[in-house]
Amino acid sequence: MKTVLLVDDSLTIVKMLSHFLSSLGLAVDFTTEPKEGFEKIKKRSYDLLILDLEMPDMNGVQFLNQMKQSSINIPTMVLTGKKDDRLIFGIMSQFSHVKKYEIKPYNKDNIEKSVKDILKIEIKF
Repeated sequence: MKTVLLVDDSLTIVKMLSHFLSSLGLAVDFTTEPKEGFEKIKKRSYDLLILDLEMPDMNGVQFLNQMKQSSINIPTMVLTGKKDDRLIFGIMSQFSHVKKYEIKPYNKDNIEKSVKDILKIEIKF
């Protein structure tokens, strides 16, 4: 079973996405605390990281920089509330493990397609 770590400071989004991803047959681990999320990826191997860019204490770019400094290379999808093409392009070109992005409010069909593309799996209901 493929494993996903979801890091987003919004408990509502974490609960909704976690439930949705679980319904797709994925094992989901999550946290609303970026620092805790980073500790999790240091201790365990995940197939996919879904990461919010706008979080207090440690934003998504800082999180990605720490991953890079620690040589942690987990395929990643970023979530953002801002449609900023320059920011997204910069992130995707600076961090090769960032494969997809989704703008909030997210669309479940887009999330499913992105997860499927990244994990190279066929999701069946």
